[in-house]
Order: sequence, then structure tokens, then C-alpha cells
Amino acid sequence: MQLNADDVRNIMKEIAENQGYQEILKPIDYSQYPVYRTIGFSQYSYTIEKLGEAGYLNIDPSFDGFVINDITWEGHQFIANTESPRIWQRTKETLKNIGSSSVPVMNQVASGLILAVAKGEITL
Repeated sequence: MQLNADDVRNIMKEIAENQGYQEILKPIDYSQYPVYRTIGFSQYSYTIEKLGEAGYLNIDPSFDGFVINDITWEGHQFIANTESPRIWQRTKETLKNIGSSSVPVMNQVASGLILAVAKGEITL
């Protein structure tokens, strides 16, 4: 399987929008989400697993997928850094140009673009 940048962003946003404070999300919960229904069990589970490995989600394995305990500080930073559609589009273009799609690199590219905009070095 491959990690898809849009899946990463959409899943993180979807979890942030639907998970309450100290609420655990089980596979039965997130199986109702639009992104899950679009990409399916395997891709959704794979992406959650990789987001856990990258330190963006606190997860535990379960017999039918992963239990999502919460979004980490890094995960919240990723959501904030990729919130702007313009920043996200430019991030994906940059990732394509450099040939990388790792989650930390996605976050670093988005963060760097935000900083460059703030400094007036680029416009979107």
C-alpha cells in the first residue's frame, strides 16, 4: 500500500471534527465517516497505522482495526499547518517535485510555506 497525502489530511481533519475530548474512536465509529466510505477499510486502516507510527495519533490495535485514543500535539500542528486549501495545494505540488510523501515531510513543507508567506517571501 502507499500513503496518500489527501487521505492523510482528510483523515486527520475528520478525526479532529468528530472526536470529543477524551473520547475513544473505535472502528465501528469511524467506519461511518465519509473518508472511510470513500477509500475503504484497508487504506483507512493503513493510513491510521502510519499516522500512529509518525506520532500524529495515539492508537491501539484492535481485532477489527485500530482504536484512536486521541490526536497528539504533532497531529494538531499538522492539521493547523494544512488547513488552508492554498497551502495544502502548494504542499502537494512541492511533495510531488521532491518525490516524498512521508507525513513528517508533509508537515515540514506546509510549515515552511506558511513561514515563507508570513515573511513575504512568497504569495499564494
